[in-house]
Amino acid sequence: MGNAAFWFRCRDRSFRWKGWTTLAVVSLVALIAIDAGAANVERTLTAARKAAASGRIDEADRLYREVLRLEPQHDAAYEGLVRLDDARALSTDSDVYRATKALLPSSFYTYETRRFVVLSNSDRTWTQSQAERLEQTHHQFMRFCNRIGLKPLPLQHKLVCVLFDDRQDYQTFARQH
Repeated sequence: MGNAAFWFRCRDRSFRWKGWTTLAVVSLVALIAIDAGAANVERTLTAARKAAASGRIDEADRLYREVLRLEPQHDAAYEGLVRLDDARALSTDSDVYRATKALLPSSFYTYETRRFVVLSNSDRTWTQSQAERLEQTHHQFMRFCNRIGLKPLPLQHKLVCVLFDDRQDYQTFARQH
């Protein structure tokens, strides 16, 4: 067809459509790109499942997240990532934790829960009760998200929380940093 031109009549106006070949080529390229992307997603998902089955949890996590980056609504990848989250303990080690710990005085101790690392210079019993509240809050947040149809990604590492025993110490720290 090459550069064939077609005339269309619409209401009281005529239109000339030129370049069907270009339109067909662009459409074909788009379809090929979609097919290649879908194949890549499926290959990555298969690799994630194999990594999870063989106990390579960090690799499986990375691959499932890659699928979700390419296709945010991919249910199988999301479910696989959630299963990984249920089966493993989150790491305390993160850039945020290291940077925060380095800024705090040595009087701060570390208290860990399943999803949080709490740095505090307060009474240990009070710190523990606050950490339990953080866990309950996270649980309620996840329940609410599920109820309204949102799918927040599981955490990659523990969240960092800092509790100060004295308000003045907190204000001084906040002004400095």
